[in-house]
Amino acid sequence: MTVLSADPGRIAERLPLLERRAQMVRSVRTFFEERGYLEVETPFAVPVPGEEVHLRCFRTELERPDGSREARFLHTSPEFAMKRIVAATGRPVFQMARVWRNGEASNTHAPEFTMLEWYRPGADLSSLMDETEAFLRALLPPVVHRGMDVIDLSLPFERLTMQAAFARYVGADLLGTAGNAEALARQAHVGLRNGESWETCFSGFFWSVWSP
Repeated sequence: MTVLSADPGRIAERLPLLERRAQMVRSVRTFFEERGYLEVETPFAVPVPGEEVHLRCFRTELERPDGSREARFLHTSPEFAMKRIVAATGRPVFQMARVWRNGEASNTHAPEFTMLEWYRPGADLSSLMDETEAFLRALLPPVVHRGMDVIDLSLPFERLTMQAAFARYVGADLLGTAGNAEALARQAHVGLRNGESWETCFSGFFWSVWSP
């Protein structure tokens, strides 16, 4: 969480949130260190922007002593650098990285935020899902209230493929409509904005249905 206000009173009001965040950061470190993960820190300003074409990065310049300049970009994710560490060492790693994504500002998105990313080489999908369940239980209370919903984290997590999730909650055949935005929107009984791609349509459904 970033404290934006310069008003001492406003900052004092947010002190409980800062304390909760600090406790959560400690809990994250404890969880991964107990499982043999190595905490790493990778560069924030990188010579090449991320490979995700839908993400917009912040651009700056590196000025050398001789006056020459080189473009630098604030990373949108530490993924590439972390995977290089995994490839070179074979070690499981984690990082709580500050990342930047331009053009994103809403109630659920900030241009600058903290991203937790972890990698465990050799782990299969099932064991990674088990670890994710254990991670959430380690950080959150046994029962979570979200609006009118009550979520009991002591119960086993339901595991669905993306295909099954779209069939149940969107009413669309994800694989059958792959690459065809009109077909996906038609099966879901929603309108399609002019020029909207299948990827944008997919992301819209994903975040509207499953966004926390």
